[in-house]
Amino acid sequence: MIYTRNLHKSFGNQHVLRGLDIEIKANTITCIMGGSGSGKSVFMKCLIGLLQPDAGEIIIDGQSIIGKPMKVLNEVRKKIGMLFQDAALFDDMNVFENVAFPLVEHTQTPDDEIQDRVIAKLQEVGLENIEHKLPSELSGGMRKRVGLARALMLDPKIVFFDEPTTGLDPIMTSQIGDLILQTHQRYDVTFIIINHDVNLSYKVAEEIVMFDQGVVADRAAPKDLIHSNHPFVHKFLQAHLEMEKYR
Repeated sequence: MIYTRNLHKSFGNQHVLRGLDIEIKANTITCIMGGSGSGKSVFMKCLIGLLQPDAGEIIIDGQSIIGKPMKVLNEVRKKIGMLFQDAALFDDMNVFENVAFPLVEHTQTPDDEIQDRVIAKLQEVGLENIEHKLPSELSGGMRKRVGLARALMLDPKIVFFDEPTTGLDPIMTSQIGDLILQTHQRYDVTFIIINHDVNLSYKVAEEIVMFDQGVVADRAAPKDLIHSNHPFVHKFLQAHLEMEKYR
Protein backbone atom coordinates (compact mmCIF):
# COMPACT_ATOMS: atom_id res chain seq x y z
CA MET A 1 0.00 0.00 0.00
CA ILE A 2 2.88 2.38 0.81
CA TYR A 3 6.40 2.25 -0.53
CA THR A 4 9.23 4.73 -0.07
CA ARG A 5 12.77 4.53 -1.33
CA ASN A 6 15.80 6.64 -0.40
CA LEU A 7 13.63 9.35 1.18
CA HIS A 8 15.50 12.47 2.31
CA LYS A 9 14.23 15.61 4.02
CA SER A 10 16.25 18.41 5.59
CA PHE A 11 15.41 21.68 7.27
CA GLY A 12 18.44 23.89 6.90
CA ASN A 13 21.35 22.01 8.41
CA GLN A 14 19.07 19.50 10.12
CA HIS A 15 18.94 16.30 8.07
CA VAL A 16 15.81 14.54 9.38
CA LEU A 17 15.15 11.74 6.87
CA ARG A 18 18.37 10.13 5.69
CA GLY A 19 17.49 7.70 2.93
CA LEU A 20 14.40 6.13 4.43
CA ASP A 21 13.26 2.86 2.83
CA ILE A 22 9.98 1.37 3.96
CA GLU A 23 7.23 -0.87 2.62
CA ILE A 24 3.86 -1.16 4.35
CA LYS A 25 1.56 -3.95 3.25
CA ALA A 26 -2.13 -3.39 2.57
CA ASN A 27 -4.73 -4.11 5.25
CA THR A 28 -2.20 -4.38 8.09
CA ILE A 29 -1.65 -2.46 11.33
CA THR A 30 1.84 -0.99 11.41
CA CYS A 31 3.19 1.00 14.35
CA ILE A 32 6.02 3.43 13.70
CA MET A 33 8.06 4.21 16.78
CA GLY A 34 11.29 5.98 17.62
CA GLY A 35 12.80 8.69 19.74
CA SER A 36 11.96 12.36 19.51
CA GLY A 37 13.44 13.80 16.33
CA SER A 38 13.81 10.41 14.67
CA GLY A 39 11.71 11.50 11.67
CA LYS A 40 8.33 9.87 12.41
CA SER A 41 6.19 13.00 12.02
CA VAL A 42 8.16 14.29 9.03
CA PHE A 43 7.71 10.91 7.35
CA MET A 44 3.95 11.05 7.90
CA LYS A 45 3.73 14.63 6.57
CA CYS A 46 5.62 13.59 3.44
CA LEU A 47 3.17 10.73 2.87
CA ILE A 48 0.10 12.97 3.07
CA GLY A 49 1.69 15.68 0.94
CA LEU A 50 2.14 18.37 3.60
CA LEU A 51 5.89 18.24 3.01
CA GLN A 52 7.83 17.55 -0.17
CA PRO A 53 10.93 15.38 0.34
CA ASP A 54 14.25 16.64 -0.99
CA ALA A 55 14.91 13.32 -2.72
CA GLY A 56 13.45 9.87 -3.01
CA GLU A 57 10.26 8.16 -4.09
CA ILE A 58 6.84 7.76 -2.46
CA ILE A 59 4.25 5.40 -3.95
CA ILE A 60 0.80 5.13 -2.38
CA ASP A 61 -1.60 2.48 -3.66
CA GLY A 62 0.45 2.21 -6.86
CA GLN A 63 0.53 5.99 -7.45
CA SER A 64 3.73 8.03 -7.24
CA ILE A 65 3.07 11.35 -5.48
CA ILE A 66 6.44 13.06 -5.91
CA GLY A 67 6.28 16.16 -8.11
CA LYS A 68 2.63 15.61 -8.98
CA PRO A 69 0.12 18.47 -9.41
CA MET A 70 -2.30 19.32 -6.63
CA LYS A 71 -5.17 17.62 -8.45
CA VAL A 72 -3.36 14.27 -8.29
CA LEU A 73 -2.33 14.81 -4.66
CA ASN A 74 -5.91 15.57 -3.67
CA GLU A 75 -7.14 12.36 -5.27
CA VAL A 76 -4.53 10.38 -3.33
CA ARG A 77 -5.44 12.22 -0.12
CA LYS A 78 -9.04 11.06 -0.47
CA LYS A 79 -7.72 7.54 0.09
CA ILE A 80 -6.27 8.62 3.44
CA GLY A 81 -8.02 9.23 6.75
CA MET A 82 -6.24 11.01 9.57
CA LEU A 83 -6.74 10.87 13.32
CA PHE A 84 -4.68 13.70 14.77
CA GLN A 85 -3.06 13.67 18.19
CA ASP A 86 -5.68 15.96 19.75
CA ALA A 87 -8.43 14.77 17.34
CA ALA A 88 -8.34 18.27 15.74
CA LEU A 89 -12.09 18.72 15.93
CA PHE A 90 -13.58 22.05 14.89
CA ASP A 91 -14.51 23.76 18.15
CA ASP A 92 -17.39 25.73 16.68
CA MET A 93 -19.01 22.64 15.11
CA ASN A 94 -20.97 20.02 16.99
CA VAL A 95 -20.14 16.33 16.75
CA PHE A 96 -22.51 15.74 13.84
CA GLU A 97 -21.03 18.61 11.82
CA ASN A 98 -17.47 17.47 12.56
CA VAL A 99 -18.08 13.90 11.42
CA ALA A 100 -20.11 15.01 8.39
CA PHE A 101 -17.45 17.51 7.28
CA PRO A 102 -15.58 15.24 4.79
CA LEU A 103 -18.83 14.29 3.04
CA VAL A 104 -20.03 17.89 2.88
CA GLU A 105 -16.70 19.16 1.54
CA HIS A 106 -15.83 16.42 -0.94
CA THR A 107 -19.06 14.79 -2.11
CA GLN A 108 -22.57 15.58 -3.27
CA THR A 109 -24.15 13.20 -0.77
CA PRO A 110 -27.81 14.06 0.01
CA ASP A 111 -28.52 15.40 3.50
CA ASP A 112 -30.62 12.42 4.58
CA GLU A 113 -27.85 10.00 3.58
CA ILE A 114 -25.27 12.11 5.43
CA GLN A 115 -27.48 11.90 8.51
CA ASP A 116 -27.64 8.11 8.32
CA ARG A 117 -23.94 7.67 7.64
CA VAL A 118 -22.84 9.95 10.48
CA ILE A 119 -25.05 8.16 13.00
CA ALA A 120 -23.82 4.78 11.76
CA LYS A 121 -20.15 5.79 12.01
CA LEU A 122 -20.60 7.14 15.52
CA GLN A 123 -22.25 3.90 16.58
CA GLU A 124 -19.36 1.92 15.09
CA VAL A 125 -16.89 3.77 17.34
CA GLY A 126 -19.11 3.26 20.38
CA LEU A 127 -20.87 6.63 20.55
CA GLU A 128 -24.59 7.32 20.57
CA ASN A 129 -26.79 10.36 21.17
CA ILE A 130 -23.94 12.87 21.25
CA GLU A 131 -24.43 14.39 17.81
CA HIS A 132 -25.40 17.82 19.17
CA LYS A 133 -22.60 18.10 21.72
CA LEU A 134 -19.64 20.41 21.14
CA PRO A 135 -16.05 19.09 21.36
CA SER A 136 -15.57 21.03 24.61
CA GLU A 137 -18.28 18.89 26.20
CA LEU A 138 -16.50 15.61 25.41
CA SER A 139 -13.85 13.68 27.30
CA GLY A 140 -10.47 13.08 25.69
CA GLY A 141 -11.39 9.51 24.79
CA MET A 142 -14.69 10.58 23.24
CA ARG A 143 -12.94 13.21 21.13
CA LYS A 144 -10.58 10.51 19.82
CA ARG A 145 -13.58 8.37 18.87
CA VAL A 146 -15.27 11.26 17.08
CA GLY A 147 -12.01 11.95 15.25
CA LEU A 148 -11.83 8.31 14.16
CA ALA A 149 -15.43 8.39 12.93
CA ARG A 150 -14.59 11.46 10.84
CA ALA A 151 -11.40 9.84 9.50
CA LEU A 152 -13.46 6.90 8.22
CA MET A 153 -16.25 8.89 6.54
CA LEU A 154 -14.82 8.74 3.01
CA ASP A 155 -14.05 5.01 3.30
CA PRO A 156 -10.27 5.50 3.03
CA LYS A 157 -7.79 2.78 2.15
CA ILE A 158 -5.29 4.12 4.71
CA VAL A 159 -5.79 5.64 8.15
CA PHE A 160 -2.98 7.43 9.99
CA PHE A 161 -3.09 7.68 13.77
CA ASP A 162 -0.86 10.39 15.24
CA GLU A 163 -0.10 9.53 18.88
CA PRO A 164 -3.67 8.26 19.51
CA THR A 165 -3.21 7.66 23.26
CA THR A 166 -1.42 10.88 24.23
CA GLY A 167 -3.04 12.42 27.29
CA LEU A 168 -5.18 9.39 28.09
CA ASP A 169 -5.11 7.35 31.28
CA PRO A 170 -4.13 3.63 31.16
CA ILE A 171 -7.74 2.42 31.13
CA MET A 172 -8.72 4.70 28.25
CA THR A 173 -5.48 3.83 26.45
CA SER A 174 -6.45 0.15 26.60
CA GLN A 175 -9.92 1.00 25.30
CA ILE A 176 -8.44 2.92 22.37
CA GLY A 177 -6.33 -0.14 21.57
CA ASP A 178 -9.46 -2.29 21.58
CA LEU A 179 -11.21 0.26 19.35
CA ILE A 180 -8.34 0.19 16.84
CA LEU A 181 -8.47 -3.60 16.66
CA GLN A 182 -12.27 -3.72 16.35
CA THR A 183 -12.32 -1.02 13.67
CA HIS A 184 -9.57 -2.74 11.69
CA GLN A 185 -11.52 -5.99 11.72
CA ARG A 186 -14.59 -4.17 10.40
CA TYR A 187 -12.84 -2.33 7.56
CA ASP A 188 -10.51 -3.50 4.80
CA VAL A 189 -8.03 -0.73 5.62
CA THR A 190 -4.33 -0.13 6.24
CA PHE A 191 -3.67 1.40 9.67
CA ILE A 192 -0.42 3.28 10.36
CA ILE A 193 0.09 4.39 13.95
CA ILE A 194 2.77 6.93 14.83
CA ASN A 195 3.41 6.67 18.56
CA HIS A 196 5.70 6.29 21.57
CA ASP A 197 3.37 3.93 23.43
CA VAL A 198 5.09 0.55 23.56
CA ASN A 199 2.11 -1.10 25.26
CA LEU A 200 -0.27 0.05 22.55
CA SER A 201 2.10 -1.07 19.80
CA TYR A 202 2.46 -4.53 21.32
CA LYS A 203 -1.30 -4.78 21.68
CA VAL A 204 -2.36 -3.83 18.14
CA ALA A 205 0.57 -4.01 15.71
CA GLU A 206 1.25 -6.74 13.22
CA GLU A 207 4.61 -5.09 12.64
CA ILE A 208 6.56 -2.41 14.49
CA VAL A 209 8.97 -0.20 12.54
CA MET A 210 11.60 1.56 14.66
CA PHE A 211 13.08 4.81 13.37
CA ASP A 212 16.46 6.10 14.47
CA GLN A 213 18.16 9.19 13.05
CA GLY A 214 16.00 9.27 9.94
CA VAL A 215 16.33 5.64 8.85
CA VAL A 216 14.68 2.34 9.74
CA ALA A 217 16.66 0.86 12.62
CA ASP A 218 14.66 -2.36 12.69
CA ARG A 219 11.24 -3.76 11.82
CA ALA A 220 9.64 -6.91 13.17
CA ALA A 221 6.56 -8.47 14.66
CA PRO A 222 6.16 -7.37 18.29
CA LYS A 223 7.21 -10.76 19.67
CA ASP A 224 10.43 -10.62 17.65
CA LEU A 225 11.40 -6.98 18.17
CA ILE A 226 12.46 -7.60 21.77
CA HIS A 227 15.33 -9.69 20.38
CA SER A 228 16.63 -6.88 18.14
CA ASN A 229 20.41 -6.44 18.06
CA HIS A 230 20.18 -2.78 17.05
CA PRO A 231 21.61 -0.64 19.90
CA PHE A 232 18.90 2.03 19.75
CA VAL A 233 16.02 -0.46 19.63
CA HIS A 234 17.48 -2.38 22.56
CA LYS A 235 17.92 0.83 24.57
CA PHE A 236 14.40 2.06 23.72
CA LEU A 237 12.72 -1.15 24.84
CA GLN A 238 14.90 -1.48 27.93
CA ALA A 239 13.92 2.04 28.99
CA HIS A 240 10.28 1.06 28.61
CA LEU A 241 10.77 -2.03 30.78
CA GLU A 242 12.48 0.07 33.45
CA MET A 243 9.53 2.49 33.51
CA GLU A 244 7.05 -0.39 33.77
CA LYS A 245 8.72 -1.56 37.02
CA TYR A 246 7.57 1.60 38.80
CA ARG A 247 3.97 1.60 37.63
